[in-house]
Amino acid sequence: MKIAIFTCEDAEKWKGWTERLWSGLLKAGENTFTTFRCHNGEFPDPTTCRDTYDAIVIGGSHYSAYDDLPWIRQLEQLLPGYINSGVRVVGCCFGHQILAKALGGTVGRNPSGRFVLGVENVIVDVTAARQCGLVLPRSPLPPTPAVGAASARGDPPAAASGAADSSGPIAPIGVVAAGVAPADVVIDVKGCKPAVGDGSGGLVPERFCLRMLQSHGDQVLTLPPGASLLATSGTAAHEMWALDNRCLAFQFHPELTPDLVYDKIWTALSASGRLSPEEAAVAEQQLKGGPETVDSDIFLEALAGFLRAPLPEPPSLPSTAAAGRASAAAAAAAAGAAASSGVQVAGELR
Repeated sequence: MKIAIFTCEDAEKWKGWTERLWSGLLKAGENTFTTFRCHNGEFPDPTTCRDTYDAIVIGGSHYSAYDDLPWIRQLEQLLPGYINSGVRVVGCCFGHQILAKALGGTVGRNPSGRFVLGVENVIVDVTAARQCGLVLPRSPLPPTPAVGAASARGDPPAAASGAADSSGPIAPIGVVAAGVAPADVVIDVKGCKPAVGDGSGGLVPERFCLRMLQSHGDQVLTLPPGASLLATSGTAAHEMWALDNRCLAFQFHPELTPDLVYDKIWTALSASGRLSPEEAAVAEQQLKGGPETVDSDIFLEALAGFLRAPLPEPPSLPSTAAAGRASAAAAAAAAGAAASSGVQVAGELR
């Protein structure tokens, strides 16, 4: 499998990390990797991308998807062309957000106004994920206990239904959200098996709780048209989504480790005052728990299966190179129109 890795981070302390982390995690069989430094204006041609690559992985960044920088706008305009070519596209954190924005969704600041850092319970709709080619184990893990929490069954996270509404409350970085499951899932901690119900005997979709690393000040506020919501959490209503089996995007960081997040992100945010003393203490306790406190390996195994699945058939594209370029230009123009709308919405929320 030939994978293009899009690096979108130019901070010196992260130099080389995106490509090393993702290529190391996905290095199986005869996979090969090519790095494109998007922040330097490096991009493959969308009209020939399908002939060269099987998948594109877009990494994280300290930039926002709505920042008015030439390379971000260029990436946003090119993404519909990559997807339409039939290349499978995966986006993580910033990649998750720029994909949503390029396809007609909106991105803005976390509605809480706070930076989210730590270990979060991500509740996956197993059925929806499976339909999009992401297959997770059937038996979920119990959620990570919140600091000071005594019960395995929590009240509904405040942000799970209101994260896309800036007027709704949201739990600060894991103080509540890291130990709470939605009300329609009762977790049997002893057996680690789901008791699925809505409290009145009605059935709801099967859920799976993943403990994942989070580090973000922005999030996807509305999904692109046609996208399927695959996961939510107490701090983000749209933790993961997909566009059938062509595009998969997630807010969390399966490629990072707790130690790496602590060394490179927690230290900077706590020193700058971006985290309150309480937030910094909670995040530190979570990140000091070690790799066994996160379920990145479970998710990465499912992601590898998603990438190994047969490539989707591309939409009917013009046969000539000139017509193909015209098609890509039309997609870029449509993405630009969506981008203008997204910038306006994001600006209103800042």
